[in-house]
Amino acid sequence: MLFRKSQVWLNLVFFLFCYVYIWLFVEPHLIYHGFGTIILDVPLFSTGWRFLRNSLGIPGGLIFYAYGFLSQWYYYSWLGALLVVLVALCLCELLPCVSVSFQDSIMFTPAILIQPSCTIFRLS
Repeated sequence: MLFRKSQVWLNLVFFLFCYVYIWLFVEPHLIYHGFGTIILDVPLFSTGWRFLRNSLGIPGGLIFYAYGFLSQWYYYSWLGALLVVLVALCLCELLPCVSVSFQDSIMFTPAILIQPSCTIFRLS
């Protein structure tokens, strides 16, 4: 139990650091402003039943609908950083479920790999 409690604190500190780094240094609002110009594959998003119905009519439409909705979060840097950190957290928590020979030392690998991929947009 003590190990699990210390692991929770370690996760909290690590992901808090990641959040602050992405929010203040990567600036996700720059990614939002690159939609359609530098980043061409971002789906458009519109509210309303008609757009949802059209999205559900194609294979994988619900995923594209959710992707379009969540990509709007990048407009605010703090919300875009939260989105990136939540995706990294989900990947880190799902890693033990997929790997039989999971080791705690590789738990943060997905989160560490996501950060440089966000930074690439800032350098462009």
